[in-house]
Amino acid sequence: GAQIFDQIAADVLALEAESARLRAASEENVPSVAWVANQACSAPECAAVTAGSWVQKADGNWCRCGSFYLIYNSLYRRDLTTNAGGRLLSLPGQSAENCTLTTNSDGSGTYECTSENLQHFLQLLGGADLIIDETFVLNHGAYSLDDFVRNFGLDGANAPSLKAREAGAVYRIDGSVSDARADGTVGTNWYEQMPVQPQVLQSEMMEAIWGSAFKGRCAKTYMRHLYNDHTRDPLEHSDCPLYDAGGSHDCAAIHDYEHTVHQCMPAPAAEASGSDPLVLGLALGLGIPLCLLLLSVLGYCIYRSQKPPKTPVPSPTGPGGAVVGIPVSDAGEKA
Repeated sequence: GAQIFDQIAADVLALEAESARLRAASEENVPSVAWVANQACSAPECAAVTAGSWVQKADGNWCRCGSFYLIYNSLYRRDLTTNAGGRLLSLPGQSAENCTLTTNSDGSGTYECTSENLQHFLQLLGGADLIIDETFVLNHGAYSLDDFVRNFGLDGANAPSLKAREAGAVYRIDGSVSDARADGTVGTNWYEQMPVQPQVLQSEMMEAIWGSAFKGRCAKTYMRHLYNDHTRDPLEHSDCPLYDAGGSHDCAAIHDYEHTVHQCMPAPAAEASGSDPLVLGLALGLGIPLCLLLLSVLGYCIYRSQKPPKTPVPSPTGPGGAVVGIPVSDAGEKA
């Protein structure tokens, strides 16, 4: 257990260091993130109550009557955002007409507007670089980009432009769901598995905020990008190759699988640049001449070590020790 925790903690800290590097490189142009939701209900049960009231419908589910638009900045959303290098979309200091700002003692809060002031809400939302849509859908049913556009009133001719929409940066938090139970209930890993894999979610947040500048090694799991036709594949028992319908599960392998920790930090620079053409060109351009120089020096040293030294020839001496020099030519003798 401690080893698993240490591995996850190390990966989280490494990801935070990488997000700090990306943030510093952005030259203070830190992307802003808006966590939003639309709460709307027009069930017959709403006819006798005021807008904002919660009623139980005939099918047993509850809904909030009227239409409301919310921006959240709770602490855990703030931490998820800032740890990935982003910042929360700033909320107004004072509430506009038909809007309310609810604050908590810890500094978190929620900004909510009714449909009467949707334009103000959208103008505020227009400043976000990334939007995470948490609009509730019963049993995590289908929800597309068209649903986002319709729920937030962006399908009208006078709808303001949103930076996140133009950049294709709108996400959901329903990327991983379960198959339906007997009663039709569908679960989501956002509340079940995600809390024990913070490094995976942090990697996904960093990819959503920084795009191709972040090269994490973990695949998208909990977040769903509404612009890339991300098709969800509900988790089923049959997805686990270690599961046996007859009950003969491979428990040892399941134990080992559960102890496998996902490592999301980008590969080290040396490993990532191993196939870099520039690095390869520099290595060849400098390495080949150096190798030839070394071979030349080595060859010369071997040649010198193997060549026998010159032995000086002693000068011949005559009787009495007189040195006999080089023979003199006939011309010299005559002189």
